[in-house]
Amino acid sequence: MDIPKKFMIGGKTFQVKLNNELDYEKGNEGSIDYRKCEVELQSSKGIMTEDAMKHTFWHEVVHGILDSMGEHIQSNDEKYVDTFALLLHQVIESSNGKITIKGRK
Repeated sequence: MDIPKKFMIGGKTFQVKLNNELDYEKGNEGSIDYRKCEVELQSSKGIMTEDAMKHTFWHEVVHGILDSMGEHIQSNDEKYVDTFALLLHQVIESSNGKITIKGRK
């Protein structure tokens, strides 16, 4: 699955932007701004692998989902968010990004 340029959470369309100014050395691989509907991902080549960038994308998506649900305590729990994102990323990657229910139209 490729990282999309935009996606929706709770009726809001989020734009995904690459930013090589994020301070990777301080653990800032990505960010989400729920009010601006923007996700920024570290873009400097050679710093992050493709899988790490995808994981960071899903990490920020989980923050957005939790914030849209009003679950701000969970959204501020980086261990919870990171574990949730890791598992979500695994489900999506292992299904080639295509999850269908057989027998449904």
